[in-house]
Amino acid sequence: MRLEVTRRSDLAIRALLALNEGRERTKAADLAAEVGTTKGFLTQVMNPLVQHGWVRSDPGPTGGYAADFEPAAVSVLAVIEAIEGPVDTG
Repeated sequence: MRLEVTRRSDLAIRALLALNEGRERTKAADLAAEVGTTKGFLTQVMNPLVQHGWVRSDPGPTGGYAADFEPAAVSVLAVIEAIEGPVDTG
């Protein structure tokens, strides 16, 4: 099996790591700058993470993204599959 990490998956993993640094909430623009992408592309990457319940997204002027997961409970493979879809291991 060969697993390729796409730019989207790489950004998702880096965003989760950044959010897990103990911050209360991070604005989308700040998180995008931290992981090296645009706010628009970050939003696309974050949507599956929010849907899986790993990230909380709070709207509005005081909102932002916040980690909502236990790091030991989320594998890199789970993040990749959340972004890219199921990985064929056969």
